[in-house]
Amino acid sequence: MTQHDITIRRCGTGHVLELDGHPIADITESARLHIDGRSGAVLELTLAVDAGSVRTRGQVTVDEQTAAALKRLGWTPPESEH
Repeated sequence: MTQHDITIRRCGTGHVLELDGHPIADITESARLHIDGRSGAVLELTLAVDAGSVRTRGQVTVDEQTAAALKRLGWTPPESEH
């Protein structure tokens, strides 16, 4: 599994959440941290992917910020979107 740098830091009265230096708080639905003596700390993020539009043929458009975050996690967009 690919490892990523995830940063959670305080900013004013809120927090900043970054994946490999890119802000992802706006597309993160939840975050769960599990600490285990054998495997260490595992952070599980649930992304709230908002499909920007659906056309009559069922094509889904993903906004640039969400697509960038998914690509950093290993997603490859369909050929037509390269």
